[in-house]
Amino acid sequence: SYLDLGIHKVEIIGYEKIFDYRHFFERCTSLIGISPFEDWDASNATLYDGLFCGCHSLRDISPISNWDVSNAESFIGSFAQCKQLKIYLLYPNGILGKLLL
Repeated sequence: SYLDLGIHKVEIIGYEKIFDYRHFFERCTSLIGISPFEDWDASNATLYDGLFCGCHSLRDISPISNWDVSNAESFIGSFAQCKQLKIYLLYPNGILGKLLL
């Protein structure tokens, strides 16, 4: 097993009102895990460009696979340069399904 240097607790008041996630975690090069974000209400967001761009250590995005991205307009470069990322193809209705269409 590997040492999870991911984020373990996040408290952002009003995150459900965010409509622009562009470059939110960009260049967080030590970010490995994102499980604290799995319950975020991202349904108001429309822009996800560069969301995790440059997160070289990010290994798993399955915790956010069920984000409601039905209002999304753009995902350009959301996972660019994520060299360690495992690709998941089994989430047709969430963020991953939207990215793969």
